[in-house]
Amino acid sequence: MLVSPPRALPGHLQTASGFAPLAPPPTTTIPRQVHVPEGLSVLELDTIKLSAQFVARNGKSFLTGLSSREHTSPAFAFLRPTHSLFGFFTALCDAYSRCLMPPKGTKDKLAVDSKDMWVGCACARARACGVRVRVRVRACVRVCTLI
Repeated sequence: MLVSPPRALPGHLQTASGFAPLAPPPTTTIPRQVHVPEGLSVLELDTIKLSAQFVARNGKSFLTGLSSREHTSPAFAFLRPTHSLFGFFTALCDAYSRCLMPPKGTKDKLAVDSKDMWVGCACARARACGVRVRVRVRACVRVCTLI
């Protein structure tokens, strides 16, 4: 009689001593994506992007100076809070400021991770295992609901 080796349960990883539950993938704060509204010309988009970059770098005082200087220019109408592109502009400012000024500890973590490339590989593998487990669980739930 042939005995098949034990199989890992969904959400468990086979180790030398048996099966161990998988840790959930690490939670990272991924910056929110900023979607570009349709109908913008290249010049308008470049003006908004460059203004957002300078505001993110130089702060709110730059924004107030720019809006007071260019209040009559139609090219900078997006600086008014009542304009339809003002939300897009502020979302870009937030995204650029998060990139230019990352949270504390991010630079240290990147320095540690860049010294050992296997740490990044292990994190990617753990994340892929977590994704595979979630897919299996969803498939089991679908099959159970069909029965």
